[in-house]
Amino acid sequence: MNQFVIKRSRLTEIAYPNRLKGWRKKQDSMPYPIYYLLPAKKWLRRARLRQSGLAFATFDDLAKLILDCAGLSFTETTEHQRKIFMQELALRQYTNGDHREEKKHEAIAYANTYGQLKRMGISLDQLPARLHAMRPLLEEYEEKWVNQGFLDPENLSLEAVARARELSELPIGHLVVDGFYDLSPLQYQLLQAVVDLKIPVTIYLPDVPGAELVQETRHHLSQMGFSASSGPKSNLKLKHQRVKQASSVEEEIHGMLDEVVEQAGQRGWDSFGVLLLNEQEYSQPFQRIAKHRGIPLKQPSYISFQETQFYRFLITSLKENYAREDKWGRLGLFDLFLRLLYVSPQEYTKMKQGFLESGVLPEELQPLFDPFLFLHQSLSEEGTLESYLHFLLEFLQQQRFAEHWKKRLDAENTEFLQKVCTEWKAYDHLILMLTSKREELQDRGLGSYPVYLDTFLAWMEELLQSTKIYQDRTPIAGVSLYTLRDAALFSGNHLYVLGMNDGVFPSPHQLQGYVQEIDLDRMEFPFARPDRRTHLAKQDLLFKQLAYLSPFLTLSYVVGSDQENPLLASKYVGNRKRQVGSRARKRTYTFQNKQRLKRKQIPSTHTIWSTASRFSRKKGGEYLYYSQTDWMEKLAYHLGRGRQLSKVPDTLLEMRTHLQRLEDGRETLTQTWQEELFKDTVAVTALESYAACRFRYAMERLLEIEEPRERLEQVDAREKGSLQHRFIQRFYTELGVVEKPFSVFREEGLEPVAEKQLEELFATLWKEVEEKNKELSPIVLLKEKDSWWKTFRKWWSAERYHFWNNPGLEGMRISRFEKEIRLHLAIDEETNITVEGKLDRLDRDEEGFVIYDYKSGKASMNLHTEVKPGLKLQLPLYLLAVQEEFQSLSPHGASYVSLKDPAKRAKNGIWDHEKATRFNVSKQAQKVKELDASVFVEEHQLRDRVHTLWKGMHQDFSVAPLDCQPWCPYKLVCRVTKTQIEEGEDSWT
Repeated sequence: MNQFVIKRSRLTEIAYPNRLKGWRKKQDSMPYPIYYLLPAKKWLRRARLRQSGLAFATFDDLAKLILDCAGLSFTETTEHQRKIFMQELALRQYTNGDHREEKKHEAIAYANTYGQLKRMGISLDQLPARLHAMRPLLEEYEEKWVNQGFLDPENLSLEAVARARELSELPIGHLVVDGFYDLSPLQYQLLQAVVDLKIPVTIYLPDVPGAELVQETRHHLSQMGFSASSGPKSNLKLKHQRVKQASSVEEEIHGMLDEVVEQAGQRGWDSFGVLLLNEQEYSQPFQRIAKHRGIPLKQPSYISFQETQFYRFLITSLKENYAREDKWGRLGLFDLFLRLLYVSPQEYTKMKQGFLESGVLPEELQPLFDPFLFLHQSLSEEGTLESYLHFLLEFLQQQRFAEHWKKRLDAENTEFLQKVCTEWKAYDHLILMLTSKREELQDRGLGSYPVYLDTFLAWMEELLQSTKIYQDRTPIAGVSLYTLRDAALFSGNHLYVLGMNDGVFPSPHQLQGYVQEIDLDRMEFPFARPDRRTHLAKQDLLFKQLAYLSPFLTLSYVVGSDQENPLLASKYVGNRKRQVGSRARKRTYTFQNKQRLKRKQIPSTHTIWSTASRFSRKKGGEYLYYSQTDWMEKLAYHLGRGRQLSKVPDTLLEMRTHLQRLEDGRETLTQTWQEELFKDTVAVTALESYAACRFRYAMERLLEIEEPRERLEQVDAREKGSLQHRFIQRFYTELGVVEKPFSVFREEGLEPVAEKQLEELFATLWKEVEEKNKELSPIVLLKEKDSWWKTFRKWWSAERYHFWNNPGLEGMRISRFEKEIRLHLAIDEETNITVEGKLDRLDRDEEGFVIYDYKSGKASMNLHTEVKPGLKLQLPLYLLAVQEEFQSLSPHGASYVSLKDPAKRAKNGIWDHEKATRFNVSKQAQKVKELDASVFVEEHQLRDRVHTLWKGMHQDFSVAPLDCQPWCPYKLVCRVTKTQIEEGEDSWT
């Protein structure tokens, strides 16, 4: 009797309880255990629940068993770790920075090529001729890593096959292979090794009618000496197939869950299964939406280690040397540290403020934070895996996070407690994992190979990312999630297949690395050839199996377009034209055959899942809702569409009112607060600030909310302006020319004196700047110093041109700097407003006066878009105040002076038409015939504008900016819209 048997099996009987029970009975009469191989871990879990006493395993487990029997010491590595080790070898060949980066990318391609060859069972001796250039690096990888016992998944199987040839037996009483439609080249080789050792093998080959791949697998196995026996055929279950389309992934998920919730009351959660074709894109949103809607998923709850705060904090401190950073450079690590400690928002704010001021933490936390600042610096640039693990393990065991977490467990918030416990679990799990990995390397003598620190960190990071922390057990009832690998586990009534898009299913076939399809023609494959035809045959089989797993099948896909491609339906979406499972071979259709096939066609519909349909589902004339939250969401949808609803909860009406207020941007104060804020004296700069943006004015001047602290990249603009104003005043004062006519400069030959004074005063000023800006680097300060000096040189050149060397102004003099201004404006009989300010500079002669206001940035004065709206009120109001004070003098003009462009005298001021020429103003300057400040103020209705702004400053702080700047520090809390910005800008044009 042949010991190697193929048995046909129904799809629904993979790892079937009766089958497992039968093999359990046979186990009792065998000297060695029966190994029962299944295709995925999910199958292993299900089989172990169904039957105890059998050794359930995968082909990888079989390979490990062979290696253990051969006495080989090894450490498993992943494909990603193979890339890391390949990069390590490449970097040791190139020390030049540019070449190192190129080699890192090249090494990844080499690693992918190597993995692809090994998956096909190809040795380096069979390397295609066009790939010989990469052979030295691949051979070095095998010599220094594979031969030392670091086995990636492919080499694990290949090494097992080689070692099996040296063994006379294996401790396996019988090998059972169940649930595989086909085998990979490596799996065929492992199976052949077992056959060569005369171990009995039984293979249950699932029956998928019409699937060519199963027939090919049967043929390959028969070539190995297997004999086929009869068995039950799979029964067609599918009664109805539907196709749904959606406009987005979330709509697709919501539409599917709506249907499940609607039917779950009668049929139960276990009747439904969801197959995710694109796990990477669908898994996270599906679980998030299901949790939000309270839909149980039949799977245990885990959290990835890389999602924990401890992982982020540890990896960040390992990768960067924070010992040489200042407080701003350490701020990111500081934030992660406080998140890890789960301090309260109030504690966080207080600690962060203290850290930004002093760079230190509270006394009890500083010893916990400091070691991580120096962690990267404590690691050498090169070492062994074992030495790095030993250092990191000792370092973590010395930290006292557990003591702090114990204190946080006094909280009553359950969600908060769960987060703290998760971090504690992650910390303990990390200690155990590092201990286990260190002992593994020590026991097997594999930790002595030197590696770069970057290689170790990448290797360890990949280990941590694959680690999961257990959260909660699987619920008794719930919707099950599947992939194509384990879809045959489904035993319910309705299977939803999400993501049936072109390019997703069938998935594109692509060999990795530099291996091309044409290379396969030059290679020998004793069994399965891993080419495009085989790949598509597997995809075809996986789709055909669905008809034998569920009576009701719903296929769904997303329509529309992404950034690069249109989103189209898979070729498998559509009506089934033939009987499901009919063989794909040429046949003659008689009239009777056509009638029979027609009767067995599967009914199919094609409809849409959309937001409208989701929120408008009805049953018996009534809208459907599945929970209080669902009911509120649907009411909100119809209310937002402007429909009349008979019953609307007060909460929704309040919400609509609140949203309308947010949209309008209205923010007015009550009478009590209006009275509290009332003042009859106002600063002219406050009026300008309020006119520009009422909301920013309230945040900045009333609530006094400071701007967020940031790392200084240059000298603060406000400090810069203040220092430059003081410089100009001190320069003229110490030069001794205040209240002296401009002619004195030429008559007394003050040019050399002024030049020397300029340099000496600047040197004094710059020492003050350096003292106040110690956080800035010397390079930044040097650039700032050069920029400031050029600014002052340009300013002094413009001053000489406009004033001191101007023949028309010899009798003019600087009268005063920083002149206090108080202007009393009578609005009506009951309203009087006092406007205060400080005039930068006042020049005068026997006939009149000019006022100047220095600006460190750009300066302009547009009468229609800046003066009338109140954005630029200083010059007009200062003119009026000085004119009222010096009634015998008339104004010559007023001008802003930009230190960026100090020579400009065009549209940055207002001048008397007759007197402007002697001040060297431009032809484009704004001029008024017989300039009179009172007339100017009345003509431009500035008295009324000041009154309006003053009244608003007591009661109205709506979002209605006239000047919305992108640098505004309150952007994050401002609800201004693009429409409001455009309306504000257009209102004064």
